[in-house]
Amino acid sequence: MLLYADLMPEINSIRAGAELCLDHFHKAYELSCEAALYKRADFVSVKDQFDRFRIWTSNIGVFGDLHASLDFRVRDHDDIKDDFLGHLKIIEYRLSHRMLHLLLFQLFLIRAGLTFSLCCS
Repeated sequence: MLLYADLMPEINSIRAGAELCLDHFHKAYELSCEAALYKRADFVSVKDQFDRFRIWTSNIGVFGDLHASLDFRVRDHDDIKDDFLGHLKIIEYRLSHRMLHLLLFQLFLIRAGLTFSLCCS
């Protein structure tokens, strides 16, 4: 049986995991913008979580320079690094499902002959 975890790219650093999540957040945000006319709560939810994620990455230095980065600071603590990577994988998994849900909603709108709201660019 093929599992979702088998399809995920291998993430070896907190920075790489956070970059993947940022990419997924951008895509989910764009998709939720297009559906905002019909499902405003989805747009607000994705935007709020995206903002929180960006604040979190900034506050703990996920994207900091070499010696300031979170990866560097936890380099000798595999258990802590693994916890961060585990949480990032959960975020990535949930964002993937959110994007799938939004894509299916867009398909529904197209088939129903309805248009998207272009509230974001």
